[in-house]
Amino acid sequence: MSYLRHILPLPYTEALGKIQHLRDALAVKIQTRELTIMKRPSLPLYGLVLALDAAAATIRRLNTEDFSVPVLWDAQADFPTTAVIAADAFKYTELFECPPFLKALLASFSGWTLLQKDQPIGRSRRSRKYPPDKTQSSVVWIPTVFDIMINHGLKIIANQLEFKQLVGVRCEDMTSDALAEYFRLVESSHPEKTRASETIDDLHIIYDYTVKISWQDADKTDVNISDITTTSTSIFQYAMFGKMLSALSIPSPRL
Repeated sequence: MSYLRHILPLPYTEALGKIQHLRDALAVKIQTRELTIMKRPSLPLYGLVLALDAAAATIRRLNTEDFSVPVLWDAQADFPTTAVIAADAFKYTELFECPPFLKALLASFSGWTLLQKDQPIGRSRRSRKYPPDKTQSSVVWIPTVFDIMINHGLKIIANQLEFKQLVGVRCEDMTSDALAEYFRLVESSHPEKTRASETIDDLHIIYDYTVKISWQDADKTDVNISDITTTSTSIFQYAMFGKMLSALSIPSPRL
């Protein structure tokens, strides 16, 4: 119940102004050298910028001077609630035309979403499998064409917004155990770089980016980016994914 006391309804025009201020602060942070110096990727944060832009566009479309609905706001962290970001980003895909990549990205704030189907993300590999008695072996080809899934997670803890970007893969020709074995072979020296999904049986997570966001000062003129962690398998090339991500855009609502 204590958390609910921090949730306040804001007039939609005020909420739009605050969302715009937040997305602009994040955009500036992405473009600066600070995160580069830290040798940590900042581009995944652009996914959050797109979600904020989409939420703002949805709020603008659904509200008028004659009829409006308050926007729920976390007063302690001074961010829109995670439910507002996720729901309004998803609603954008129903109200506006958007390309498949953007539609999947925005929908992924509400759960795992198919990003690309039948994508080659690594070379075919051969593995030598042994029976229990280890007297014989057989060589089998393991397919490396996968369905790429994406999921974004948001959580507000005290005055921080935790943002997570996950990329996972599925393969119709491989069981969950076979998929795990494949990645065990690929990342034999760093098995911790991949893991099975806890929510979807046949999904394996190959990229995990987590960051915490908070306002840096009382004036809320700048955001602080902290506790950045990234785990990625060697077969996932984030540069190509990042290029597609950075090419996306959503017109910001004009107040």
